[in-house]
Amino acid sequence: MKRYSKIFFIVLITLASCASSSNLRLYYYPIYDLELGKVYAFRSSETFNRNFFVALKSRIESGNQYMYIEMFDAEFKLLTSAKELLTEERAEVVEFGVNLDSIITYIDIKSKMSFFWDFTEPTLLMAKFENNEFKIKRMFQNAFVNYLYQGVDYPAAHITQEGSGELYKYAISEYNMTDLYFAKGIGMIAFKIAKPGGKKEEFVLDKMLNMNEWRILRGVN
Repeated sequence: MKRYSKIFFIVLITLASCASSSNLRLYYYPIYDLELGKVYAFRSSETFNRNFFVALKSRIESGNQYMYIEMFDAEFKLLTSAKELLTEERAEVVEFGVNLDSIITYIDIKSKMSFFWDFTEPTLLMAKFENNEFKIKRMFQNAFVNYLYQGVDYPAAHITQEGSGELYKYAISEYNMTDLYFAKGIGMIAFKIAKPGGKKEEFVLDKMLNMNEWRILRGVN
């Protein structure tokens, strides 16, 4: 009887592990490792020295957990700035800014996009600035792809993204992301952008920088 109980217990643990592996909370950014801030440096798999940077910092404000996410191109131009509220169910965009004429302008959010831990339906960020629309639609494809980072294979959740609107095209047309890959324990480990002719260019995480290394790289004192 003890033997069968032990086997049953092992089966339960195995089933629980399989169930928890589909919880996308594990694939979001590791917030407790980002309290001092980090920058994810991505490199194009096609073009040498073509980079992309994502600056991350988690912070507790008024008892709530937030994630700040800033995206920079290869020339360190800040493209977008987002603030996400973390809850038991999701990471929800509560502030969003885009670069308009070298100034980050925060736009009026009409529909809040979320990174759901249980991602079963599409999610939409819809915002406006002076009657110009900015839309991003995301959906988890219920598929996982392995990515290699520093010699380790990481399972990554595949999320598709579709951007539209006049403001979207103006602000980030060069980096029109179509596919995002979030790895367990890392967060975004790779992404693809649309290219002319229906082609896609892939960017893969090359390294992580602390904030001092990031300042040195940009030549900021």
